[in-house]
Amino acid sequence: MKVIRSYLIVLFFVLAASAGLLLAADETDIITWAPDGRNYKDDAAEIISETLFEIKFRIKGGGEKGAPLNAVQRIAYKNEPPDLIKGKQLMDQEQYDKAIEAFQKALGDPKLRGIFKQHLIYYTALCYQSLRKFDDAISQYDRLLKEVQQSRYFREAHTGKIKSFLGKSDIPGALAASDQAKNQARELKEDRFGFEIDLMAGRILEDNNQNPKALQRYNDVRTGALAKYAILAHRAVVGLGRCALADEKYDEAERFFKEVADTSNDDVALAGAYNGKGDCYRLKAEKGKIQDPAQAYKTALKDCYLRAKVMYPPPEGEPTYEYQKSIFYAGQCYARVAEYAPSAEKKTVYLTTAKSLYQELKDNFPDSSFSQKIR
Repeated sequence: MKVIRSYLIVLFFVLAASAGLLLAADETDIITWAPDGRNYKDDAAEIISETLFEIKFRIKGGGEKGAPLNAVQRIAYKNEPPDLIKGKQLMDQEQYDKAIEAFQKALGDPKLRGIFKQHLIYYTALCYQSLRKFDDAISQYDRLLKEVQQSRYFREAHTGKIKSFLGKSDIPGALAASDQAKNQARELKEDRFGFEIDLMAGRILEDNNQNPKALQRYNDVRTGALAKYAILAHRAVVGLGRCALADEKYDEAERFFKEVADTSNDDVALAGAYNGKGDCYRLKAEKGKIQDPAQAYKTALKDCYLRAKVMYPPPEGEPTYEYQKSIFYAGQCYARVAEYAPSAEKKTVYLTTAKSLYQELKDNFPDSSFSQKIR
């Protein structure tokens, strides 16, 4: 009996201590971050502010600290508004109208902790963008950038605003928004983001047949970013190659793509370079500028598009455009090679492989512009 009683006493204190820890956790925010950039730790603290640079928090008895935003893995907030939690769940279920209602209700609460304001405005903008209500999305992004200085969603708000203008086919609006983003990035000494915006603007100009202006943007990134952000410089060189290709300057385009293929270690840039090399072979074959079109299609297929697809898939969080392109044009080259097949059996194999690639594209990227080109 003494042993049982002793065990119960120990169990009581263990449970009491655990309850105390849980109570402490309920009464404070928990920030998980890596002070050394590698090893994560949990700090029970009160979040004071969140900016694109850092999360400031106060530890009981330990004063204030700042965690760089890119070192923060997650934050568990105390007293997170129920309507914020509900809204995020509705977003996950793609019930965007109801999510907006929940976010607006939370924003109207006079007792709302200040740190939650930017989250609510940003999620509201995302919902409007998902509903293709682009003017409302732009309005919310503008509100966020105006009312929350140096918001932790600074980059996302600017890119979301540009994409919303593109969503309603307002190219001048998108370019004006990109200029605004670049200027504000410069004011905050966010050079990398400024170069990213130039790449985005260059692509917009390129896609709208304004190659001279696109070239200027790409050249600015190539020269300005190379020393510090080589990845972005390499992506700009791929853009220069695409512009040369659009002007049928095949040799010049190939030089740009080779430069990236030989020097870059960025999967996105490498995928773009090999896709670009494939475009050179394919377009010269299509335009009758090469003596052996069958071989050109095979080279474009095996050495370029399939290489881009298999060896350089996009890392998580990176654009998937080049990956989609590699699948589409690999399929198209298989179909072209089928026209030169030495037998009906070979032709069937090539066409079946082409259809398989097209189906892969449609299954994984149903809304892609490449999927819409498939017949």
